[in-house]
Amino acid sequence: MKRKNVLMAIVFFIAFSVSGVAQQSLNSYKYVIVPKQYGFLKSEDQYQLNSLTKFLFDKEGFIVFYDIEQKPEELVTNPCSGLNSRVRNESGLFSTKLIIELVNCRGEVIFTSPEGKSKEKDYKRAYQEALRDAFNAIGNLNYSYEPQTKPENIKRIEPTEIREDEVKEVPFKVIEETPKKIQTVTEPVKEVSKDILYAQPNALGFQLVDSTPKIVYVLLKTDDKDIFIIKDTDGILVQSGGKWFAKFYEGDKFVVKELSIKF
Repeated sequence: MKRKNVLMAIVFFIAFSVSGVAQQSLNSYKYVIVPKQYGFLKSEDQYQLNSLTKFLFDKEGFIVFYDIEQKPEELVTNPCSGLNSRVRNESGLFSTKLIIELVNCRGEVIFTSPEGKSKEKDYKRAYQEALRDAFNAIGNLNYSYEPQTKPENIKRIEPTEIREDEVKEVPFKVIEETPKKIQTVTEPVKEVSKDILYAQPNALGFQLVDSTPKIVYVLLKTDDKDIFIIKDTDGILVQSGGKWFAKFYEGDKFVVKELSIKF
């Protein structure tokens, strides 16, 4: 009996620790993107499952958009401030089972809910009940957005006591200042590529080739159709205003490059 109690305490401690890590992780994200249609269903928002997902994330304090909606400028320029939600259907013969996953801009799953279950026979009730059951794990995290800032190290300087005999008169001297050159801050370099690139689908997403044909970029898919990760670079490809922009670093220089792409 004693051994059983110790085992239960260990399990509780592990679950509590994982919950704390998950909460800290989710608090770093401001937005959630919900697909308008799940792959295991036949139509958009079937059984109102997608709108229920959006409602539940809204209720917890996230700023939520459908994947087909216009995104705010902050999310377009910094897609890593948002998470993509997806739902896995693990249903069996006698019960409906759903699992919620949250995926970051690198395609990494940072949160997986426990299995939400329902034994309802009506499809709509079953799917909605299972989704709510799975979502309880997110609700229990008490999400609150915390912007990521680097704290400054503030050094405390203690005042020193000065004796009167240490105070000396300092002769006044006029110093003529010479004007200094003001260093200008450079904006991110913006380039426009005149060459047309052709998108060829592959298992990971697309490869962009020129007319040679030579592979210029390899694009990795995300859950957002307007955002791709550029392989082997710290960069992304984003569609904004009907145009495609590659954003990446060349050494210590941040480059925004407009690309002409034919899909």
